[in-house]
Amino acid sequence: MHIAFLIPDLKGGGAQKMIINLANWFASKGHRTDLILLDGTGLYKDLIAPAVTVHDFKKSRSLYGLKDLALYLKKDSPDILFSALYHVNVVALLARFFSGNRTSKIVISERNHLTRNLASKNKLSHFMWTRLISWLYPMSEHVIGISNGVCQDLKKRIPALKDVHLETIYNPVISDNLESNIPSVFPEHAGVKIITSGRLVPQKDYPTLLKAFALYHQKNKTAHLVILGTGFLDVPLKEMANTLEIEQNVTFTGFVDTPLSYLKQADLFIMTSAWEGFCNVIVEALYCGLNIVATDCPSGPAEILDNGKYGTLCPIGDSASITDAIETTLTKNPPAMQKERALDFHVDKIGVQFQKRFEALIQ
Repeated sequence: MHIAFLIPDLKGGGAQKMIINLANWFASKGHRTDLILLDGTGLYKDLIAPAVTVHDFKKSRSLYGLKDLALYLKKDSPDILFSALYHVNVVALLARFFSGNRTSKIVISERNHLTRNLASKNKLSHFMWTRLISWLYPMSEHVIGISNGVCQDLKKRIPALKDVHLETIYNPVISDNLESNIPSVFPEHAGVKIITSGRLVPQKDYPTLLKAFALYHQKNKTAHLVILGTGFLDVPLKEMANTLEIEQNVTFTGFVDTPLSYLKQADLFIMTSAWEGFCNVIVEALYCGLNIVATDCPSGPAEILDNGKYGTLCPIGDSASITDAIETTLTKNPPAMQKERALDFHVDKIGVQFQKRFEALIQ
């Protein structure tokens, strides 16, 4: 098969890393594999396998890559064009229309809980993207959601998407080259070591996390929280930590490309998102055998944790409940079979699911 994977850039997002994992897997199986980047900048360049052919359109915005993508589809005509992230999905479907290509199958991937994600946009963006998505998504050959919650939300928003047109395939999080040795990210005097990972954006609801940790810190003065990630809320969150008088017990690392190497140093992983599509880092925390506390947000965490079997689920935005969950969870050993659960999301297992789907569409 000739498979082309389309992503916006190589910046530090979960979608980008998961698509690179898939592209590398398909290339390793002997398939002709292209990775199309609307903008080739970012920190994940070194993760791309040599067998993957990279096409960099060098565009600052997704829509600016429409012409180049249409020309690519006309010239190279891959069997499958697989795109990820809603604004890129729209470009992929428009590009096929303008290219005149009627042989390439378009498979789009929804990576987030679309209703919650669009609700965070301004009114004009919400209106524009809602109309484009509702119109264009049914024109794809297949839509893949990265959790059952994502797919259920899509069916509500876009009635034209039928069950045969829509499918859940989880993210390929675990691979054989995840781990590396890095210095300790926690100070030597740290007692209980708590860690989280994700972009510093409203979706992750780090204010609730800081409030919960501040409450826990009142009872455990040596506890230390590490936040892996970068984003535009960096300064406000650091100011909030100062206001809560926990700045000496909170470390902001900035972007890291191997979060699992840091996770395995901790006692507890915590995730306080207001919404998700899946949440790759929970799988990595399972792989490390950590105690886990996560919000029961739409959608992904409850599916990964099997409704609380592998970790504690808390209400969204409830710092007191999260503090209680931290205290209670740390008195227990991590649930059994966590690593085995994480391996359900190994790239070999997920890659086979994608391969079967692509082969069926081509046939």
